[in-house]
Amino acid sequence: MAYNRRPSLWLGPKQRARLQTVVVLIIITVLIILLIPYFKGIAQMKNFQTCQNNLRKIQEAMQVYMGDWDDTFPLAANWSYAVSANMSATSGMAKNKSIYFRCPLDRSKKPWSYAYNTIFSGYNPNSGETQFAFGSGKNKQTLPRPIHPNSSPVIFEHFASNNNEHFLLRTWGDLKKDMTFPHMLPDPTGSYIAGNGRVYRLTPADLSGDMSDKL
Repeated sequence: MAYNRRPSLWLGPKQRARLQTVVVLIIITVLIILLIPYFKGIAQMKNFQTCQNNLRKIQEAMQVYMGDWDDTFPLAANWSYAVSANMSATSGMAKNKSIYFRCPLDRSKKPWSYAYNTIFSGYNPNSGETQFAFGSGKNKQTLPRPIHPNSSPVIFEHFASNNNEHFLLRTWGDLKKDMTFPHMLPDPTGSYIAGNGRVYRLTPADLSGDMSDKL
C-alpha cells in the first residue's frame, strides 16, 4: 500500500547554515540603517566642534595681536596674516597653522573658511578711533562703527574665502547674507567671533528675528 509523503520543513546542515547567514545579514543591514543617522549626527557634531575650536584659536591669537597693538583690531587687508603670526604665542597650536582657517565641511579649493568684518579694521574700542579709512582727500571717509562693538561679528564662517577676505557688515542682515551655515545640528548653523571675544552659534532663524538679546 503506497503512502503520499507530505512536504517536510526539515533542512539539512547546508540549508540551515545558509538560512542562518541570511538572517544574520538581514539583522546587520537593519542595524546599519538604524545607526546611519546616529553616526551622521556624531560626524556633524565633530565638524561643528572643530570649527568652533578653530575660531577659538583664531580669537586667542587675535587677542595676542591686540595686546601688542594697544587693543586695536587687525587691519582687514592683512587680518589673517596678523592673526596667524601670533598663533605660536598661544598654547596648543599645531605646526600647520592653516588648519585653523579651514572647516572640515568646506569642500572648496579656497584656502580659508572664515572672513573678517571690515568695519573692525584698525578699530580701537577704547578710544573709538580707527587707523583705516576709504579714499583720500575730499573722498576720504572713515567707516561707521557698530553700535554694539562688543557683540558685533568680527570673524565669521564664510566658505570658499581667500586669504584676508573681508566684508562690510553693518547689520545682522548683512551677516545673514554673507555667513555660510554648514552645520546641521539639526538646523543649519554657523559660527562667529564677537567683539567681546566669545564664539557664538547662529541659525538663519536667529538672524531673521529680533537680535536685541544678542547685543
